[in-house]
Amino acid sequence: MTGKVIQLEALLNIACSVEGGKRIAIEFVVDTGFEGGLTLPQQAIDALKLPFYETIKTTLANGQFFMTSSYVGTILWFGSEIQVVVLAMESRPLLGTSLLAGNRLGVEFQENGLVVVSSL
Repeated sequence: MTGKVIQLEALLNIACSVEGGKRIAIEFVVDTGFEGGLTLPQQAIDALKLPFYETIKTTLANGQFFMTSSYVGTILWFGSEIQVVVLAMESRPLLGTSLLAGNRLGVEFQENGLVVVSSL
């Protein structure tokens, strides 16, 4: 799986399933400080019609705690459809370390540098 670096952000396009078996690609920022799976703004979650999972307490990088809704999404990951927990966060879509577990992440931190996620 490959992506690119833009303005020092490692980006990956991930295919997300929507109703009717269609898929749309969403650009995610790889965030190694985020231990979860994915985040999306509530508007994107609503557009994808993701089913609600639960309300959870989460911690931001600055140490603040808050409650947020989580949903179940289906993505294409290394050629297979998998279900992931998606947190509703009003920021850019993020891809966290729970999806990277068991994989190698390589990033060329220069403009248009290569981002590679490969199986270990």
